[in-house]
Amino acid sequence: MPDITQLNLMIVDDDEFAIELFLCALEELEIQTCETACSGQEALALVESRQSVSPLDLIICDIEMPDMDGLALLRHLAEVNFDGKVAVISGLDSDILRMARDLGKAHNLDVLGAIQKPIQKEALALLLDQVFNEPFAPKPKPFGKRSVSADAIQFGLDNDEFTLFFQPKVNVQSQCVFGAEALIRWFSSEFGGIVGPDEFIPLAEESSLINAITERVIDMSIQELKRFKAEGHRLKLSINVSMLNLSQLDFATNLAAKLKNEAIDPSDIILEITETALMRDATNVLEVLTRLKILGICLSIDDFGTGYSSMSQLQHIPFSELKIDRSFVYGAGENDSTRRILESSASLAQQLAIASVAEGVETREDWDRISALGIDLVQGYFISKPLPPEDFSTWLREWNGLTEN
Repeated sequence: MPDITQLNLMIVDDDEFAIELFLCALEELEIQTCETACSGQEALALVESRQSVSPLDLIICDIEMPDMDGLALLRHLAEVNFDGKVAVISGLDSDILRMARDLGKAHNLDVLGAIQKPIQKEALALLLDQVFNEPFAPKPKPFGKRSVSADAIQFGLDNDEFTLFFQPKVNVQSQCVFGAEALIRWFSSEFGGIVGPDEFIPLAEESSLINAITERVIDMSIQELKRFKAEGHRLKLSINVSMLNLSQLDFATNLAAKLKNEAIDPSDIILEITETALMRDATNVLEVLTRLKILGICLSIDDFGTGYSSMSQLQHIPFSELKIDRSFVYGAGENDSTRRILESSASLAQQLAIASVAEGVETREDWDRISALGIDLVQGYFISKPLPPEDFSTWLREWNGLTEN
């Protein structure tokens, strides 16, 4: 593990006395060097000057500053594709600190957390320990501003640039592997690396390409599921689908034919339904979902609690599984509102007699909290990051060996 004392760190605060206190705390923690900036503009200049020489590992910024405040600095760091970690500090109340932290995450920055001022050495030490031991996976490094087009997506489909990674779902009580979620990855030759789903799925949903992408994911998922079973693994595979896929009246019959041709039991497939698209043709969608249930395919409502129609959909659609969004799981111990939403979601699943899944379980504390609430399944980096098929097979063998012993 890298030496924490060699951390490339910068503190951004317009209060010189606060910076002195911060540097004293760092010295007690045996961190000898730290860049300082008294404004957001100065911080950005330092980020750019160090980018090609010795990039910063962590920026800690105050929220309240004249001219460019901490909130604006977070936005500008996202615009320059800063790929280090970020933390926010402030003497304001905890709700504002939490909102600033969530804003950084909304900008797709790697936010470690938020600390109340005045800085305490113990709180700072806990924060710094996360820099090289952070459970979240590092995000793919951006390639600057790029415009993903429908033609680029079609090229990717035509040239087999899309592949699947798998993230396991584990039973909380038995600790046995229940299944895995199939996650699409685009290794684009045009853009020279990974293009995240957030960059191409919305465009695909605006065009007819979402149907081709989902069909490709289903085809690859079926083949990998066959391979996993041939290796002796009993798994259920979760596949993400859009409401736009489900508005196609032949979706259920086409999926049934694919499963029959490959001798896959329909009950081994779970379709996770996202809320990125409106239910524009509710009648067609309900017909397709009814056919899927008749086939024995399980339905899961994904990212529960983040979409305005979640509760309405639970009334009308026979879901078998409720996936609680990671924003209500990770760090629920630090925020009363988040914890209450998590508890209510777990209780709702129990009352409806459907399976519950907690996404974003990143720490032992998260696992213990989920277990205490009686949630059935967990998924997150505390168990495993998403893995390519071969690595997932290896992980399965190792995990099963551990649980058997």
